Order: sequence, then C-alpha cells, then structure tokens
Amino acid sequence: MPRKLKKPLTKADLYLKACHFLAVPPTCILNVVPNCAKTKYFIHWRIFTTKGKPIYHTELVAAKELEKLKI
Repeated sequence: MPRKLKKPLTKADLYLKACHFLAVPPTCILNVVPNCAKTKYFIHWRIFTTKGKPIYHTELVAAKELEKLKI
C-alpha cells in the first residue's frame, strides 16, 4: 500500500503554529519562511519595549518541530 503524502501546511497554519511555539500574540509574527530544502523555518517576529520601541528577532526552527505542534 503506498504511503499517503502529507498536505503542506498553509500560510495561516504556519503563522498560528509559530505563535504557539514562541508564545507571542499573532500580531507579533511578521513572516514565516522555509529554507531551500524545507527542513527549517525562519520565523521573523517583533516585540515592543515599554517605551514602544520595536525589537526584531529571527528564530530558526526545525520543520519537524514546528509541524508536530498540536493546536
């Protein structure tokens, strides 16, 4: 019996999983981009200081780790 192929995650699913992974609200996630081999994702996000100044971050997350998250 042939193996079923997994459906690729939609952009909305990736954003939601990134929010849960980083424990930040959805408005903080700027972009979720796979690398060339699609084995890792770059999550670009920001938070604001108490003075309202943005601090930008980039996280590199393994694709398996992000895709296995249960929401």
